[in-house]
Amino acid sequence: MSFLEKLNASAAVKLLAGAVIKVQRNPEGRWQLAVELQGKPEHYGLLAVHFGSQVLARFPKSDSAGYARASELARMINLIVNEGVWPGSNLIRYAGVEEMLKLLPNDAFTPGETMTAALIVQTGMTEPTLVFEEPVQLSAEGLIYAVIGLWQAVVNVLDNEGVERLDRMLRYFNSYLDDGITPGDALAAQNLANRAVREATSR
Repeated sequence: MSFLEKLNASAAVKLLAGAVIKVQRNPEGRWQLAVELQGKPEHYGLLAVHFGSQVLARFPKSDSAGYARASELARMINLIVNEGVWPGSNLIRYAGVEEMLKLLPNDAFTPGETMTAALIVQTGMTEPTLVFEEPVQLSAEGLIYAVIGLWQAVVNVLDNEGVERLDRMLRYFNSYLDDGITPGDALAAQNLANRAVREATSR
């Protein structure tokens, strides 16, 4: 049973959406990703925001290398938001990583590292959280590119309304980063992502 299948069969959680991200770095140093999305598309935008927030939380400010990685991802997020997320948007280009990252179809991908993330709601809770299948094997650089690759995969499958909603959520999320608010742990990442979702959907 896969990680997502186990969550789907569990009575303790409700699985909203999941992503299986296959990652490989070619000999030239370029990252190649393939993303398999599972669940209802209406939850993919939430999955995207939570994924970005949780990855940021893995790079603590107290560590100089972690701070540099978090700043790099925050810069990419800011570039994407400044361009705007529209149907057909090329987020990889907006983030300035076209030379380093390529999103491939699942059926065209050579086996490499795999990471799985799931957006769930725990029994008795109302707001979702994102969990990873641990341990996450990707390097820090690979994790950053996984965020951009996942976001691109989500935009590729959402309808116009879903893309517009994702754009609003990312704008709120980016505004928190601009204010110096970055998640320092998984719970803070969950709260920050849910705040962006609430504010984006209440207007």
